[in-house]
Amino acid sequence: MMRRYPIPPGTTNLNTSPLPSSHNGQPRRLLTPEPPHSFTVVTVKANSKFFERLPTEIRMRILRLAFGDRTVHVDLIFSYPILEDSKRHGGLRQLPYSKKDVEKDWTWRSSVCHRFPPSGIIDSRGPGYDPQPCDDECVYGWNGRNGFRPQCEHWPGEGPKKCSVGAMGWLLSCKQAYREGIHVLYATNTFHTASKAMILNMHDFFQQQRLNAITSVEIVWDFTPWILTEIDETYRAAPPLSDIETFRQFLKAIPNLFLNVKKLYISLQGDMIPKSYGQNSEHQYSTKERIELVQRHITWKVDEMVPRLKPHVDFSIAYPTSTYAVQRSLALRQGWTVKQRHETGEVERHWRPLAKCKPRTGYWVCLGDKDVRKKRARGIIGHQHMPARVSEKQYEVFFRS
Repeated sequence: MMRRYPIPPGTTNLNTSPLPSSHNGQPRRLLTPEPPHSFTVVTVKANSKFFERLPTEIRMRILRLAFGDRTVHVDLIFSYPILEDSKRHGGLRQLPYSKKDVEKDWTWRSSVCHRFPPSGIIDSRGPGYDPQPCDDECVYGWNGRNGFRPQCEHWPGEGPKKCSVGAMGWLLSCKQAYREGIHVLYATNTFHTASKAMILNMHDFFQQQRLNAITSVEIVWDFTPWILTEIDETYRAAPPLSDIETFRQFLKAIPNLFLNVKKLYISLQGDMIPKSYGQNSEHQYSTKERIELVQRHITWKVDEMVPRLKPHVDFSIAYPTSTYAVQRSLALRQGWTVKQRHETGEVERHWRPLAKCKPRTGYWVCLGDKDVRKKRARGIIGHQHMPARVSEKQYEVFFRS
């Protein structure tokens, strides 16, 4: 199931406005001291009974219950204006296609993630639903692409307001509230983003002090890496920042971006397998050649990035079915640990060992976007890695139901 995109890579889109800036090139002063001072210093002006009578540990627990310990969406999107819709996540709804005569512009979008219902609530979508970061589209107000709509109705609160993070009022109340609240906001939440423009220009939007406080990150990187010169231009279209060189820049930047991150999950998706049609040359890529191309330019590049992460980082990467199925097949042959969903009920994944990465021994490779239809699986993935009877239990997880 390959997608087509309207904008060739490397071509400047004259309709794209410059990225917004939060400080217009001016140095930004720090509003709070670096931890641990932010926890222990209480200003004279913070004379509320909340600060005077409650110990720091209790205050931190209250703030974490208020706007911590959850997944928070932060995205910078170049898109059409949104319509208000109280029935959708965050009150967001995309403009109908018939009304898209207005100009696009950069927009910040943020909300609490409602990909899952609250703990203890039975998922209304039925058993077997296990939406991964690649399935999450809360930022668009719904999750229609993969059928995983946000579970807002199960969360307490009223209307779209309950989808908001809800920290701003507290942060603006006084300096001490800001000091304690801003740390809880950054240090205890998982930040989820699919914005390539934001990730590649992170220091234009966030102080390093804030990035250093982040401990958990989910990144969805949607790209079209195989824009080969011998492919006819008709088939070479892709959105900006979707080429293989931008992906390499991304891998280079990540280890130095979140210096204190403890958990990092990256989901790669898009047209991961090179197309075997539309080539100007007579040579047609075989399935084996296409798989090797992915291995050399993507899988091995990830292997090279992992040793640059700090040893304590819990790192996982997700590949779409077209790539993961091959990787799992190889892992089973090599005798590596494979957690198959039909056996364990856990997230489908396998361990990928690395030799020169001490003290780290490897990392988890997970199943991400289900980008292949069952009928086309053998043709795209190859007979060697996909049997004739893909209806067998161990292969059901690869496809959308």
